[in-house]
Amino acid sequence: MLLTIDIGNTMVTMGVFDGNRLATTLRVATETRRLADEYGLLLTNLLGVNGVVILGHGRSHARAVVSGLQVAEQAVRAALVPTIADGLSGLTASA
Repeated sequence: MLLTIDIGNTMVTMGVFDGNRLATTLRVATETRRLADEYGLLLTNLLGVNGVVILGHGRSHARAVVSGLQVAEQAVRAALVPTIADGLSGLTASA
């Protein structure tokens, strides 16, 4: 899978390719006040990511990348995602 992103003045357009086949396209409005983390969360929700996601940017130094990978490893080892999912399912079941 390959994710392509075109960041325009009014629209962010994304395409997901499976080999040479365009599997899906996604569009979100460009919002100058939206932070990079907000775009990251929006993107992971649109793509249906169900796991640990660590966001960085092009200017991240090696130490920041290593730190992010360590945090991701800790989250996986602690079963963070299933724990959160179980807690949320309990909330919706009691509502």
